[in-house]
Formats: sequence, C-alpha cells, structure tokens
Amino acid sequence: RKEVESGEGLQWHIYAFVKGKSAAGRVYERVMLLLIVANVSSFIVGSTQWAGEAPGVAPALDALELASVMVFTADYALRFASVGLEEQFSGVSGRAAYLVSFYSMVDLAAVLPFYLGLLTPSLASVNTSFIRALRLLRMLKAEAYVEAFSVFDDIIYN
Repeated sequence: RKEVESGEGLQWHIYAFVKGKSAAGRVYERVMLLLIVANVSSFIVGSTQWAGEAPGVAPALDALELASVMVFTADYALRFASVGLEEQFSGVSGRAAYLVSFYSMVDLAAVLPFYLGLLTPSLASVNTSFIRALRLLRMLKAEAYVEAFSVFDDIIYN
C-alpha cells in the first residue's frame, strides 16, 4: 500500500492528519490509540456484573461509547474523504474498492453495532451480546497506529 508523501489542498491536509504525517496528525494518532484502548477496556468492564450494579458506571460507559462512536464515525468519513489521493483508491472505482478494503471494513465494524442498535430498537429485548462483541474489532483499528500490529497486514496482503 503506497502512501502519498506530499501534496496540497484540503484533501491532502486531511490525509496528512489521519495518516499522522503532520504534528497534529501524530497527536491524533495517539489520542485514537488511547480511545481504542479505553473502548476495549470499557467493553470488558461493562461485561461484568459489577458495572451493572455500581452507581454511575453504566452511564459513564454509555457516554464513552457515544463519544467514541462519534469520533470513529468522523475518522471513517475523514479517511474516506482523503483516501482518493492513494493511487489504488482514486476515482469512483477506487473509492468503491476502499469501501470493501480490510481497513475500511474494520472501521465500519467499529461503529456498526452502535448504529444497528439505534436503527433496530427491537434488538433491545433480544440478547445482542454477539453484536456488542463486534466492538472488540475496534482493537484492530489500533493496527493503523502501532507498527507491531503490522503482522495483520502481512497475513492479509501476502
């Protein structure tokens, strides 16, 4: 996957930001990594009996979930807006290819359980643990921020 090294205009600045190629982008990467770790930790804590019984814990976890989904959704939109700078994702067919790429699907899986819950309130009466467990896929988003996770890349692309 060849990344763009330089450019100009809004699309380039967005690209540099989400890819960590600017000072603000490097801070953004760290914040995103912390948010991912907080989300996975939140999921683990939220699955305990203690979280349901301790006052204030469930609302705090719900607030973290909502904030995270908003940030991850914005991240998904920014990545989609800027990925056209990469040769393999340029043009309409390239953007379509990006939508079904591994990383795009991981990003979508990170927010999809939340939106499914909003769109289908009837799921509230059904055990949705399997859908909520999809939130653990957010950990795969960390691959974009931590080089040690690049083994996932190697397995998928080689």
